[in-house]
Amino acid sequence: MTTRPNIELLRAPNLARYRWLRHGFSTRAPGEFNLDYSVAETPASVERNRRGLLRAVSPPGGWQLVTLRQRHTDIIRVVRGRHEGSDGWGKPTRERDGALEFAGDAAITDQPGLLLAVQVADCLPILLADPVRRVVGAVHAGWRGTLAGIAAKTVGRMRQEFGSKPEEIVAAFGPGIHRCCYEVGPEVVQAFEARFPYWHKLVRRTEPSPSQVHWQQPLLDSAPGQTRPRPALTSPHGEKFRLDLVEANRRQLVAAGLKARRPWVLPHCTACRTDLFFSHRAEQGRTGRMMGVVGIVQRRDSSLRSE
Repeated sequence: MTTRPNIELLRAPNLARYRWLRHGFSTRAPGEFNLDYSVAETPASVERNRRGLLRAVSPPGGWQLVTLRQRHTDIIRVVRGRHEGSDGWGKPTRERDGALEFAGDAAITDQPGLLLAVQVADCLPILLADPVRRVVGAVHAGWRGTLAGIAAKTVGRMRQEFGSKPEEIVAAFGPGIHRCCYEVGPEVVQAFEARFPYWHKLVRRTEPSPSQVHWQQPLLDSAPGQTRPRPALTSPHGEKFRLDLVEANRRQLVAAGLKARRPWVLPHCTACRTDLFFSHRAEQGRTGRMMGVVGIVQRRDSSLRSE
């Protein structure tokens, strides 16, 4: 954890080792450190907070913040420079603080000086880095983006655009909602069942016991006398379902070619720790947004070794 003028950024150890790269995950400290204009009480507060974020990412000078108009899609933006993308999804707009804003839910670049950002308040921020070709990416993964495979598709786009090898890419998962708190409806479970053969590893059914203490059981527990797994959605007890976004995205990245031990995961759940993080679920939609950011240092010389 790194602190700069009262602003706290969480750092992933597997990314922090690369001197040519800067990254971080913001929290709700100090105070209500909201970074999204769409949920701000005043635009000026977001502008001030974003300036503080840029100061907290060392070196402090020269960063161009790149944000996304996130819509839970699988659209991946390739950012070639400070003024345009190259993927046919249109030109960026300028936000109040000067940030370039593209439509999409992931961005990748090999250009120094661009600080890619995703905004979250339960959805997973996933940062990717190729230390060999010096390529970085930022991914916004809610359940819809996860269902669409956006994390794996971003790895594929890094390979397509920049020649990245998946086995050389490292990944870090920032603050997001975990399975303990992420309740979803049966339609979401059915969508994951249709898309992923390992869906039962991602979803657990919860139901009240007679004492009203909640317990969890795997969806594939068999009822007495059955030789086949019990269907997930046919129990008469009114169970609810909890989705594991972290495991879903980890499996996708491993399937895309990342080494199984490479993804780093922040252990905290945003809904459990509203003292540390914003949570759209836990705070019933009335909350701010954090950022996960990653960028390549502009100065590239012999002092910036890969490790």
